[in-house]
Amino acid sequence: MAKDLNEIKKIWKEAGVIQASINLLRWDEAVMMPACGASVRAAQLAWLNQQLRSTCSQKLLDDMQEARLMTSLDDESRRGLDLMIGKCRRTLAIPAKLDHEIVRMQSLTEKKWRAAWDQNSFGPVAADFEKLVLLIREKGDYLKEGEDFSSYEALAHEYDAEFSLSETVSLFSDTENRLNSLLLEHPAQGQARRFPMERRKQKKLVRDLMSSAGLTESSLRIDSTRHPFTESWPGDIRIGINYDEHDVLPTYLAAMHEAGHALYDASLFHAYGLGPCAREVGMIMHEGMALLWENAFGRSHAGASFLANILEEDPHEIYRSLNVLSPGKSRIHADVSHYMLHIIMRFQMEMDLLSGCLQVRDLPQVWEENSVRFLKYRPASMREGCLQDIHWYLGYFGYFPCYGLGQLLGMQLWLQFTGACDGLPDVLSLENWLKEHVYQRSALTGSGQLLRELCHAELRPEAFLQVCGSC
Repeated sequence: MAKDLNEIKKIWKEAGVIQASINLLRWDEAVMMPACGASVRAAQLAWLNQQLRSTCSQKLLDDMQEARLMTSLDDESRRGLDLMIGKCRRTLAIPAKLDHEIVRMQSLTEKKWRAAWDQNSFGPVAADFEKLVLLIREKGDYLKEGEDFSSYEALAHEYDAEFSLSETVSLFSDTENRLNSLLLEHPAQGQARRFPMERRKQKKLVRDLMSSAGLTESSLRIDSTRHPFTESWPGDIRIGINYDEHDVLPTYLAAMHEAGHALYDASLFHAYGLGPCAREVGMIMHEGMALLWENAFGRSHAGASFLANILEEDPHEIYRSLNVLSPGKSRIHADVSHYMLHIIMRFQMEMDLLSGCLQVRDLPQVWEENSVRFLKYRPASMREGCLQDIHWYLGYFGYFPCYGLGQLLGMQLWLQFTGACDGLPDVLSLENWLKEHVYQRSALTGSGQLLRELCHAELRPEAFLQVCGSC
């Protein structure tokens, strides 16, 4: 059986190499590829996805299930088998033809989303997006067959196998009610002070921030993109940042967020290579790390002091501007409290899109109505409305709740860290604490068990609400 386990791990490594190739092409699609390359890129990605799918067979699933019964497994092998058994089951549940068509439509719809964003109009993307929604709905129906959960929950498991729809609905409902009570006591305060900075200097600030966190130039590339994102594989981290010369604060927060992803990836790849404990870690944990850096450390007095030293500004003024209560013109421009309401709004809307309660043609109007309801804010344009996020146009339904659950998780870990920290936290002390207590440990346990072991608690909104109330 030890020989069989080694053969299984060879297949995992092959799958990891293919996935890294897919990630590289997706990075190129967002950063470098000419617009006319979209059709060929869609075919390339669909073919690579077929190769990735071919690594997952019924024989592999049977072998992994048999190997899981071994009593001599180390922690990494045990966790890797658990992750890959679930992934293989989900892969085999989806017909190959449907999977191929989804990948092709994802690439084409992303191109149409970029055109729609440029034109500030939903029209250019509406038809292809409707096709993609129907395909994702069909995928969810296949994934839920023989299971005791909904198609939405089945789709969300692609991003985190620990996701529970009933628990998320309960957590988000409780958080929304308590946030609204908090915001009644502390109404939105309008716009924060802006800190203009030319793009060249912002790029240097981002590089300096990444360097201070331990991300070296020899393994890091940073580009200007419409939507911030991170793609990583061993020894190679690609980060996209959106720069606004009128205000450096959104750039700083986006860089903090992407640094959180990159640092977590770098630690996992260093420990587990291209194995499943690096590649298949749940996105609740991943977004928890990113939002801990962005919204916990990044907006704290420690984070404000860090930025003030670079800008040569008053740290108290930086702190105030980072924490002005405002729904923002988009999710990534909102304060911590309204950010969570942005996520809860999207969570409810994407469930309605997949169930058919919300038709694609009605999305712009319903988005506007929900923005008023949840955020007390009416979008001024499509770019501030249903075109502001790329996720749905890539078919990533079930991803948005990972942000909200990750936010709650990140704040619980932040309070655990600050409770054990001597003096004012800084970038280095936070990164060292995460390396010691969180990064590799979470890959072997999952987010729920990590919280129980480290914080002696389940996922709850109290830490998040405490941070919101103190800003």
